[in-house]
Amino acid sequence: MGCRALEFDCYDGDDGQPIVKHAFTLVKPCSFESIIRLIQPNLFKTSPYPVILNIENHCSPAQQKQLARILKNYLGDYLVTKHLSNQDLHVLPSPEDLKYRVLVRSVPVAKSKKSNETSSSEEASEHSSWNPSSK
Repeated sequence: MGCRALEFDCYDGDDGQPIVKHAFTLVKPCSFESIIRLIQPNLFKTSPYPVILNIENHCSPAQQKQLARILKNYLGDYLVTKHLSNQDLHVLPSPEDLKYRVLVRSVPVAKSKKSNETSSSEEASEHSSWNPSSK
């Protein structure tokens, strides 16, 4: 079993804490913190290979800070927050190098210039280069 990925659509919660919800579905919104708290003890039960958290980020800057706080509190040392010491900065780490680690990929959502519709800015992120030493 190789890498695993989870996807979350995160929005501002009314209580100042981010929530996860899926638009146009019957699924009730859940707090981001409760989801991370529930998955944390199970991240590596079936496989030591990395888990990728894909976050489609609809949150305000204040609630993005809450997302970061929650991830740090529950996932701590599992998070890849800087380049791995044994890695060349120009070479991506392999799944083997990332055993027992969590990668976070956050896709910011931008307002369309032509309308008020919200659209994912995945195209912009596809063209960006990976730099593990950047913030």
